Amino acid sequence: MVPALAFTLLATLGLAYWARWLGGQYGVPPFVRHLAWLVVGVWVLGAAGSVLGLRRAFGMVSEVDPSRKATMLAEGISEAMNAFALSTGILLLVGIAGLGLTWKYKWAAKPPEAPRNPPYR
Repeated sequence: MVPALAFTLLATLGLAYWARWLGGQYGVPPFVRHLAWLVVGVWVLGAAGSVLGLRRAFGMVSEVDPSRKATMLAEGISEAMNAFALSTGILLLVGIAGLGLTWKYKWAAKPPEAPRNPPYR
């Protein structure tokens, strides 16, 4: 779980940088710069859910009777994996939205034209 969280942290930082860069481009709506905070918040919530799920899995196993240990362990691991999968899915959707916004405002955008009256020749 830790290598996966480290990988998604690097991807999150890349997405945040990308959103900040894209938000500074000409003609891009101001809300795009704030997508960086959304990305970081989603990663923090996913990491917290994963850590709390693993803590629940391994911490509560010592406190329950032996017949329920496997059930508690499975529930905690399931909670951790679901939190990680949800946050990774949201990060993937933000990345796809970033591609679309980059296409619209950077790659396919026409540069602003200067007036053609003198003295702008």
